Order: sequence, then C-alpha cells, then structure tokens
Amino acid sequence: VIKAALLLSYVINCCIIYLQGRIHPSQEFWNRRIASDLCSRQAFIYSSCDKVTDATKVEELIEKRRARGVDITVAKFDRSQHVMHLRHYPNEYEDMIENILERIIAMSGQHID
Repeated sequence: VIKAALLLSYVINCCIIYLQGRIHPSQEFWNRRIASDLCSRQAFIYSSCDKVTDATKVEELIEKRRARGVDITVAKFDRSQHVMHLRHYPNEYEDMIENILERIIAMSGQHID
C-alpha cells in the first residue's frame, strides 16, 4: 500500500511538472552537469550495474563534456554497485587515482621524492 501511494505521488508530481512546463529535477541535474564550467579536467568512476546512477546517463555526460573540451579520465566497471568500486576493483581503482595524482603533480611542476 505504501509503495503504491509513493508511486502515485511520484506520477502526480511528474504530471504537474510536465503541465507547468518545468524540467524534471533529475533532468535538471544532468543538464547542470553538462553545462558546468567548474573544471577543465574530470574523472568518472562508475559501473554498468549501478542501481543508483544510470551508466547510460554517465556515458552521455562524458560524451557531452568531452565535446565541450573537458579532459576526461574514465574507469568503468562491470560488477560493482554504487560507491563499491574500490572494494571490488582495488588495483584498477588505485591505479586510476595514482595516475590522476601524478598528472596533477606534473602539471604543477612539483616533484615528489
């Protein structure tokens, strides 16, 4: 009964948003990510089986950000759920983070001994 009531509430809310000509909050979220000028270099770590974040939307975002000239680093995993990538792919995850840090250090002109 509670799930049905929540679903009905969600559908009604979506209808109201549509009738008012507004953009759905989830679409607004993705539109803002695409248009952001926050950083010219970004890293995306995600999974094709994530139940929280749609991998297709992440891939669309990556494509659109690259088209805007953003330098993108990507790690896509196949079997890890949301924010569980380090646990399931520790070597690959750590390698990516290490590579990103090395690039940051190289761009700053500093050296690590």
